[in-house]
Amino acid sequence: MAAGRPLLFVGDPQSDIARIINQHRCGAVVASGDSSGLAEVISDWSSDASRLKEFGSVGRSLFEERFDRSHAVSAYLETLRKCVSPLPVPEPVEVVT
Repeated sequence: MAAGRPLLFVGDPQSDIARIINQHRCGAVVASGDSSGLAEVISDWSSDASRLKEFGSVGRSLFEERFDRSHAVSAYLETLRKCVSPLPVPEPVEVVT
């Protein structure tokens, strides 16, 4: 994404990466083992330079919007804050004997 190139993901089509690529139309997703699907994507891409440029541009914009260093650091800090925040003290339970 950061390089402004189209993304070609070979893996689980239900993964977060596949979802991002499909949702934002910044590349293609091919399931693992789908060699004919991979060949089709490569063939299609080889004849459509303007489409590749668009995929790359969209990917770069998405990177700047959601995944650059400042966003990543903020996400890490938020996760760390959640991990180190004190847990709420449970209410005492009345024991009846």
